[in-house]
Amino acid sequence: MTVEPAVREAVFTAPAEHDERERMRRAHAAAARQFQVSASGPEVWGWQGRTLGRRAGHCWLRVVAAAVDKAGGRL
Repeated sequence: MTVEPAVREAVFTAPAEHDERERMRRAHAAAARQFQVSASGPEVWGWQGRTLGRRAGHCWLRVVAAAVDKAGGRL
């Protein structure tokens, strides 16, 4: 019997607004530069487009966008 590898599907999708997607991508790229890592692989979007993550070497780099009044709290 052979077992097929599981196909991973994104649970959440990118924000619908082009400007929001680009803002998050710019923030992710800036964070990668700050930590001196190269992000690679597919983008993984979090709940309601508030997080964006990608592989960064052997680690994972994720940026979070939250309203000022929600900063530090749960997403």
